[in-house]
Amino acid sequence: MKAVVFKGVGDIRLEDVREPKTLRIGNCHHRKHIPRLLDLIVAGTVKPERVLSQDEPMTGAIEAYRAFDLRRPGWLKVELSPEVH
Repeated sequence: MKAVVFKGVGDIRLEDVREPKTLRIGNCHHRKHIPRLLDLIVAGTVKPERVLSQDEPMTGAIEAYRAFDLRRPGWLKVELSPEVH
């Protein structure tokens, strides 16, 4: 199977990997933060559409991960969109 593999800062690749027995990913404690975020959205303090800074095709995922990993200016949150054929 193919997977996005993090080798180090700025070194992210698409590689063939064996089926994982366990999966390690970076994540936050969503259930802890979502109620407060929803309150801020309802109050108009936070506008989620302003956080989405990039829209890239799925074929650009590796480059998008790399740009985000290198903390390039303007890369806050990326939406990966399927290409329409």
